[in-house]
Amino acid sequence: MTPATGPQLQCSFCRKTQEQVALLIAGPGVNICDDCIELCVGIVFEHMQLKSKQAAEALATLKGAAESNK
Repeated sequence: MTPATGPQLQCSFCRKTQEQVALLIAGPGVNICDDCIELCVGIVFEHMQLKSKQAAEALATLKGAAESNK
């Protein structure tokens, strides 16, 4: 760090510097890079797919129970 350039920001998750990534989003006391965002989006997408599958299975079970009660 030099006075002319200021502090070098880095991702709070992977510790890559702003020069090592395409995008670094800075927040209050935390930063996240595009690589970590991409990883997080994949994790959230997989989680949502699992939840959707579980909801579909629960709905099918309920429909089956309703049909057998007729």
